[in-house]
Amino acid sequence: MFWTQFNRYKVLLIKHWWVPFITVSLAIAYAANKISNRPVLYESVGKMKVSLLVNIKEAAIVSEESTTFFGNQKEILESSVVKHRAQSRVQLENPNVIGRADIIVEQRRGVSIFIIRGKGTDPVYTQLYVNAIMQEFIAFKSEERGERVEDMAKQMNISLEKTEKELLANEKEFYDFKEKNNMTYWEEQSRASAQFLSQLKTKKSTLTSELQLLEQMTTEQLAQRSKRMEGNDSANANNSPKDFATTLEGQYISSRQQLVQQMAEVDRLTQVLKPQHPKMLKAKDEVAKLQRLISILEQQNKEASQVQLANLKADNELRVKSLKSELINLEESLKEWEEKGLEANRKDAEYQRLTSQIQRTKESYNQILKSVQSLDIGKNVNQELIRVMQWAEDANEISKNTVTHFVNAFVGGLILGGIILLLIYKFDDRVGNSNELYDQFKLPILAQIPYEKVTTGQKRFPVLQSNDDRRVLAESFRNLRSSLLFLPNRKKLRTILISSSIPQEGKSTISANLAVTLAMTEASVLLVDADLRMGHLAADFGLDPLCGFSDVLEGTVSWGNTVLPTHIPNLHILTAGNPMNAPGDFLCGEIIEAIIEEMKGRYDFVIFDSAPILVADDTTTLAPSIDGVIMVFRANFTKVRQVQSSLNGLKTRNIPVLGMILNGFSEDIPDNYYYKYRDYYTPQKSIGKNEV
Repeated sequence: MFWTQFNRYKVLLIKHWWVPFITVSLAIAYAANKISNRPVLYESVGKMKVSLLVNIKEAAIVSEESTTFFGNQKEILESSVVKHRAQSRVQLENPNVIGRADIIVEQRRGVSIFIIRGKGTDPVYTQLYVNAIMQEFIAFKSEERGERVEDMAKQMNISLEKTEKELLANEKEFYDFKEKNNMTYWEEQSRASAQFLSQLKTKKSTLTSELQLLEQMTTEQLAQRSKRMEGNDSANANNSPKDFATTLEGQYISSRQQLVQQMAEVDRLTQVLKPQHPKMLKAKDEVAKLQRLISILEQQNKEASQVQLANLKADNELRVKSLKSELINLEESLKEWEEKGLEANRKDAEYQRLTSQIQRTKESYNQILKSVQSLDIGKNVNQELIRVMQWAEDANEISKNTVTHFVNAFVGGLILGGIILLLIYKFDDRVGNSNELYDQFKLPILAQIPYEKVTTGQKRFPVLQSNDDRRVLAESFRNLRSSLLFLPNRKKLRTILISSSIPQEGKSTISANLAVTLAMTEASVLLVDADLRMGHLAADFGLDPLCGFSDVLEGTVSWGNTVLPTHIPNLHILTAGNPMNAPGDFLCGEIIEAIIEEMKGRYDFVIFDSAPILVADDTTTLAPSIDGVIMVFRANFTKVRQVQSSLNGLKTRNIPVLGMILNGFSEDIPDNYYYKYRDYYTPQKSIGKNEV
């Protein structure tokens, strides 16, 4: 693959050798013109040291950034302002010196020394100009510092006046506020409000909890709460009188105890006395009385409990109403004291704001005042160290470097020519060898036909003869014959159509020589010139027939009567005949199919030479009736996109393409083994006994 590409580049260079020749010639001519027209120049060199000093507080007001310092100095040295001032200085101090000069400033990284190279037409003027550049640079830096200090001073004075006015306004606002408001009172009011609000909120929380508890309590919970409260009251006051419910409960308990004792007595008497005994009857009467008393006490106790619960509910409702009323009053008090507290806080916040505002304004004023006082000191403190290390030396003549310029022009011309050749290679899709041809179309390469020059005076390429001296050409067509004879579908392959994409690709020559080569195998071959517009096969075989294939298609003569023998045994030819304007109309249908079937019955091979596919529709019309089509591709002539378009036309008609033939193959391409071993086919003299 490498040698194939290398050969393509070599062929491209051989074909377009004039491109680098012209570019190199133009480049050398341009360099020569530039050297001859360039005036004699002189160079003078001066050196300056420009470095930053350690910044002090006063100089920091107008300081430069160290990261961009050296770049800024270089730009100032090369600026048009410094150059114009240097020119004016030279003209003013030395009016008799006339010339023109320019400078180049160099500064190496990590070094604070600037090298000023002046180049001019006059040596004296160049030296003076370099010195003037350095002097004007120093003067420019001094003026720049002065201007920056003045601008800074103006800005600072404006800021100072503005800050002073702002400070006076803040102080006036502060004193007016103090006159209108007694801050001692408001501070005391703020503390009292906070304390009283805390107490009110605590009380509110307690009352709210009690209210929620009372609203959620049931009747039983109220009774239990009442008993707990009575127990607490009894513990606090032992001699307090008991209410009615408590007395009934005591009587009920006492009666129950007496009943139990009396029933125990009845049980004891039952064991020793008869039922009708007076003591027994009396004991039973006592039991009955106690039972009636207990029933009465239970009823009275129940009624008393109901009365007591009703009273508890009434007391609870009164307490709830009282708590709600008290909470409403407490809310009003809270709002009132909260407003008082907020007002006191607002007064205090405003007081603190005014105080802080005055403090900040005073600090800004003092800072600006210090900067103004330091400005006069800072403008006299050099921020950088500028010193001329070497004044401009005597100017020396600059060599034109003729050889270097011509070498650079030669190399540049070659590079430009190479770029142009690469562009030609990029946009030229013509193929020069079989590998590239296969990579493009993925079709079998049946043969590679070498390039052969046509002898001077001959209009057409002569066909092969039985003992032809063009051995390499003959072997290439034998290779084509072998490729066809050993195709997988050889038995079905009787008719072959040879075509190409465009004219001048050599399809007629290949058709004729392929027919000759097949005839040499003693196979009967018919060569049909189906290029009915510009047929050339009759001339190739030295024939001048009166009629041909066009007359057969028009029906004026049968094809068998128009076939002519050639000087090659077993080879017959059916020439094109008279040119036709629209042969495609006759190349389809049952008539042409019948003719082709008759030809296949009489000949082993029928070779059709047709018109180029992109020129006329004749080939694509005739091809469906043929067993297979072979496409001819001329090396370094046919474009890939042309062949692709032709193949697409055949594909849409389901026409089988047997393969491709690479015609005009260059002998310089490594793939052409016939050319590489050309001498192998040359007859050699017999070697004698004494020869080694």
